[in-house]
Amino acid sequence: MNRTPSNTASSTDVTAAFLAVLPRLARVAAFHFRSVRCPDARADAVGETIALCWAWFARLADDGRHPHAFASALARFAALAVRSGRRLVGYEKAAEVLSPWVQTRHQFAVARLEPTDATGGVGEAVAANTVTPVPDQVQFRCDFPAWRNRLSATRRRVVDLLAIGHRTADVAEAVGVTAGRVSQLRRELAADYAAFCGGDFR
Repeated sequence: MNRTPSNTASSTDVTAAFLAVLPRLARVAAFHFRSVRCPDARADAVGETIALCWAWFARLADDGRHPHAFASALARFAALAVRSGRRLVGYEKAAEVLSPWVQTRHQFAVARLEPTDATGGVGEAVAANTVTPVPDQVQFRCDFPAWRNRLSATRRRVVDLLAIGHRTADVAEAVGVTAGRVSQLRRELAADYAAFCGGDFR
C-alpha cells in the first residue's frame, strides 16, 4: 500500500488534488441521483455527496493515502451513504416525513395539493390556507373525506391523482383509461361533489 507521512501533504496540496477530481465526483453523484425528479432535491443530494467526498478525501489524505486514485469509488460510496440518510453533519431523522430517504424507505411520497380550478373546487388544498374562509375549510375537511369514501376504488384513485396535480394523460395511464375518459370523470366528479354538498361548484 502506497502511503506517505501525513505531514508531507499540505492543505493546499489536498485542496488542489480534490479540485482536480471534483468534476469526476460531480458526474458520478449526478448519475447516481438521476432518477430524483425534483431538481432541488437532486441538487441537494449531489451537494451532500460532494461534501461527504471532501470530508473523506481530506481524512484519507491526512492518513497518508492517495484518494484521488480512487475518486469514482469514493463518490459511489458517498452517494450510497447519502441515499441511506447520511449527511455531512449527521443522519436524517427516521421520522422526518419530508426526508427523501424516509420516503424511499417506507415507499410514500409527499406532494402539495393545488386547486383544480380558480374557484377552489374538488382538489383544494387546505394546508396553510390563508385565502379560503375558515368555515369553508372546516366544511371541506368534513365533506370531502365522506364524499370520497362513497366512490369506487377507480374513482378514488382518479380523485387522488388529480388532487395532487397530475396531468390528465398521467392519470389516464395510471388507472388504465383514456385521457378523454379522465376529463369526463373530472366533470362527473365535480358535479357529484357539488350535489353531495348541496351547492354549485361550477
